[in-house]
Amino acid sequence: MGIFDGIRILEFSPFISGAYCAKLFGDLGAEVIKFEEPRGGDWTRREGPFPGDVPNQEASGLFLNLNTNKLGVTLDPATPEGRAVFLRLAQSADVLIDGQAPGTLAALGLDYATLSAANPRLIVAAVSPFGQTGPYRDYTAYHLNLFHAGGEGFVMPGGYANDLHPDREPVAGPAHLAECDGGVIAASPIAAALLWREMTGEGQFIDVSVHEGLLLLSGVEIERYADDGVLDTRATRNVPGGVIPAKDGYVVLDGRADDMWNAMVGVMGNPEWAQAPEFQDRMWRTRNYQVLREGLSDWASTRSAEEIFHETQRAGIATAACYTAEDFFRSAQTEARGFLVEIAHPVAGTFRYPSWPYQFAGITKPDYRPAPTLGQHTASVLASIGYGEGDLAALRAAGAIA
Repeated sequence: MGIFDGIRILEFSPFISGAYCAKLFGDLGAEVIKFEEPRGGDWTRREGPFPGDVPNQEASGLFLNLNTNKLGVTLDPATPEGRAVFLRLAQSADVLIDGQAPGTLAALGLDYATLSAANPRLIVAAVSPFGQTGPYRDYTAYHLNLFHAGGEGFVMPGGYANDLHPDREPVAGPAHLAECDGGVIAASPIAAALLWREMTGEGQFIDVSVHEGLLLLSGVEIERYADDGVLDTRATRNVPGGVIPAKDGYVVLDGRADDMWNAMVGVMGNPEWAQAPEFQDRMWRTRNYQVLREGLSDWASTRSAEEIFHETQRAGIATAACYTAEDFFRSAQTEARGFLVEIAHPVAGTFRYPSWPYQFAGITKPDYRPAPTLGQHTASVLASIGYGEGDLAALRAAGAIA
């Protein structure tokens, strides 16, 4: 039994934040019904990577990962027939995740007032780049501009990367990071609204701004500017250590805390340079991070990343090896926790997918279901709200479903 077993969630989201948010609930046992456009389906079906680099709308790695444990329904609510289906499904649902551009549902006659009148207990979460109000409301945003609008790109790359390329332009995080962060940000108020409904019986409208959520995640820079007028840049946002090149890769060494630094000095064999006065205080280590990093780099260059990781961890130092995707995939830690699960898809084949990044006492992971093929569950989902074969034929003829 999943944590959200018995909860029905409708996902009307062609963009990644809403889709990822719905995935989180589906992986925890909720029944997630994903709407796709009848003619061509979700755009992520056309995004790679694909097995063997052969494009196939049923085998997009992005789509497969975003849509585990979901039911797939084709539906066009812009048609009168499709709108009626949408409303009837909303009457049976607990949550609607609206990842469309602001105003899209309202233009279809499916604004919150209409949906709430049909189902007063319905929770509607509108997940958009900049929220439903404000001068940026209707701005278009994808991962690149959304990531930079959140402020984090301004201080990237930092540390060692900035030392190597001080004149490089700001860079964004890995593909879809900001959008997936938006999905995580949206999941929290939805869970809170479900609890609120248990106490009050009332539904809720949630206006989620991914932009604001990203600003919240980058709170240190905002607080420093608001409180002290200090504008952090990638040249000033430094830690005494950071990313350090090892003999065969990179490690992350953090020398801020006194106890960590003292242990680090011991692991290095108490070199003379580390005894200098400018390294005996946290503030001075931060100010002299460049010289400190050079000393750490000289020491690390004689050892492998794994050797440094294990040696420093044994001394109680918070360090990490910079893993590649292959390193993570083969990690004994990943294997021991069962993080990667095998899922067989009827078209794409069998692959290992990320699962829960947490464990519940007394609750095991479900048997993960693969992402749906286009329209795979249209008939069964609509049958659950009273549509028969004749009704389905009429909806297909009207272009409301595929």
